[in-house]
Amino acid sequence: MTTYTWKMQLSENYADEFKEKEIIVKEKAVEEFQLFPWDKEIDDYKRRDDNPTIPKIIFDSDDKRQLIISSTSNKGYEVEYKNLTTNKFSDFYLSSNFEKKNYTPEEIIEFFFDNVLEQYIKLKDIPKPIEKKTSDKKSPKNIEFIFTPSLRPLFSFNFLLTLLLFVSYFIIAYQEPTFPKWILLLFTFTWPIPIIVHLTYYLKNANAKVIIDKKNHDLIYIKGSKKIKFNRDEIFRCQVTFSKRSRTSMCDDYSYVWFILNDRTYIVITHFIADPHEIVETLNCRFEEKSTGAFLPII
Repeated sequence: MTTYTWKMQLSENYADEFKEKEIIVKEKAVEEFQLFPWDKEIDDYKRRDDNPTIPKIIFDSDDKRQLIISSTSNKGYEVEYKNLTTNKFSDFYLSSNFEKKNYTPEEIIEFFFDNVLEQYIKLKDIPKPIEKKTSDKKSPKNIEFIFTPSLRPLFSFNFLLTLLLFVSYFIIAYQEPTFPKWILLLFTFTWPIPIIVHLTYYLKNANAKVIIDKKNHDLIYIKGSKKIKFNRDEIFRCQVTFSKRSRTSMCDDYSYVWFILNDRTYIVITHFIADPHEIVETLNCRFEEKSTGAFLPII
């Protein structure tokens, strides 16, 4: 006799976090789907800014079949079915519009538990995973990121152009006493800005390194004698910030991730250590994204 289990994910869960449940039978599975707080979770998913998890309910059988029902809209459900024994899968959409002819999620669940679902859906081969090199097969538990400074973000086209114009106006102002000095003053206060930004990024993480324990979701920040260790559950807020791109900007390609812990400890990790998205994805934590000026937060 086939045994079935189930689990679910809410919008507040991490991508690798599930609310594990017990063994379940067909009638109870239908009931759990109907009791799932779809309206609340869909609303929370839309409101959250910290890369929320798509609400879903998952049913597994001990003969290697799986049914996933998820939704981010009250208009319908996304359904994914896998049969790892035959290496087949199917993904399709179930509209909540009763005027459209399709099966209800409850019927799909019943078909799955009766092991007849494949008669009602179109199956495709599960794509073969991309083979990795032998050296890449065993993913290390700890990932280390080391401070690696670069001058590339500083020497942007707009910065070099502004610097050239400043030098040109300076020469003209020196040779022509009647030349308006306010233009020279404007360039004097403008062209050093990228250098100041670059230096603050450099000094913030100079000779620092970050170690992330992928299994336990711990991050260690080390700079000199300073060492801060925290778990993703201790994060009060995490924000990935990158400078706004524009035709007039002199500070493109600057970015950082800003961690605020529950005890109000602040950690800023700039792109000189690693791409901020790589940091948060390796830690597998919740984060917000914000496009703003290149200046680091004052903490």
